[in-house]
Amino acid sequence: MEKDYRYLATHDALTGAKNYLAYQEGVETMGKGNYSVVRVNICGLKEVNEKYGRTTGDMLLCDAADVLMSVYKNVYRLEGDDFVVHLGITEEKALLAMEDECVRRLLEKQKGFPFDTDGSFVYFGYGVSDGKKSYRAVFDKADEKLNESREKVRQIRRANAVRAMRKEGSIERKKPTEEDLRKKKKDFYGDVFGRLLRNVAFGALAMWMWMFIV
Repeated sequence: MEKDYRYLATHDALTGAKNYLAYQEGVETMGKGNYSVVRVNICGLKEVNEKYGRTTGDMLLCDAADVLMSVYKNVYRLEGDDFVVHLGITEEKALLAMEDECVRRLLEKQKGFPFDTDGSFVYFGYGVSDGKKSYRAVFDKADEKLNESREKVRQIRRANAVRAMRKEGSIERKKPTEEDLRKKKKDFYGDVFGRLLRNVAFGALAMWMWMFIV
């Protein structure tokens, strides 16, 4: 019975991941050894809730948590779509391989969803301790890499959206015709000529005023 109460007190009711209380306890045990902190963020959860309903959003969140817990051991849900993982692994190659495995498993789970996620709704960022850094410094490094990952995904999504719009004809990039070029040159030279006339007129007016004053 005591174990049951302990589990309820330290685990998130929705996803089954460890909660913030367990996270605080985990931070206290990290010490100064070699370890890594992985930040994981679920992108677009709010949009999914608004477009497909909160139930679908909860499914997305639970699927992500299930995958994270199948790849990592100590997975904490801090709040909303924000997760943290504590690992005893510090090799970058191993950390990246685990991220790739998470994305692969998430893609498998997302096949039945009514929208296309491409696995890109998950951002990862990691920080590694060398035995000298404080936990806060390692966490901040993971946060920095998480933001870099988020920006990269945004750029990819923007590029994909533009390509899709061009394919559908929403954005047309036609080659300018001779008439277009003539009109552009006419507008350009007309603007230059207009500026010259204004400058000449202003100079003549200034000269006339100076002669009148003298």
